[in-house]
Amino acid sequence: MTLNDDEFRRAISRFRDTPASGLFFAPALEKFLDESVVRDIQEEFRGNGLKWERLNATPALASQLPRLRGIYMFVWTPGPVFEFASGSHRHHTAWILYIGKAGVEGGASDTFQDRYRHAYQRYVGGDPSVVWDGELPGAGREDRLKRYLTLRPLQYWYLPLTDVGYIPILERRLVQLFRPPLNTHHGGIRARLGKPSPAW
Repeated sequence: MTLNDDEFRRAISRFRDTPASGLFFAPALEKFLDESVVRDIQEEFRGNGLKWERLNATPALASQLPRLRGIYMFVWTPGPVFEFASGSHRHHTAWILYIGKAGVEGGASDTFQDRYRHAYQRYVGGDPSVVWDGELPGAGREDRLKRYLTLRPLQYWYLPLTDVGYIPILERRLVQLFRPPLNTHHGGIRARLGKPSPAW
């Protein structure tokens, strides 16, 4: 069931004083600390003129997505926004939850639009109370998506690619670098739920 913004706020308010189970992010420090790895990926994007697109993830987003192939990510962008004294610089926190690919497994119908419509649309905008559902030992992909694609605000970032052979290579590299908690393939870290702890 999809919730509108008011229903979402009401659902969250019921759990405001109840710590949620932890969602752990474990980026590959050995890669991020190696400046050459980060520089190589950045240069790869820049040198090939690759530009990401970013849209708000909603249940109706599929119709706005192109019938193209490439890499996509679900990115959670909770507040706060940090404003810096120097000029108009602002930093908005962003957490990559999941990285996937479209265009290599289903031929012409395996596009951003199709993947979103058939694999994710039913989870986005759902009831966030599932975040407080107990442990997820051995949870499968569907269980993790159902739980964490309810987070808001959620964005869908996508990168169209014409070279189909390059899509799984880039997906693997990004998953190995960021190790998003909802990915389990290519060295991604399965979402681990820890004991609830106070935020402050």
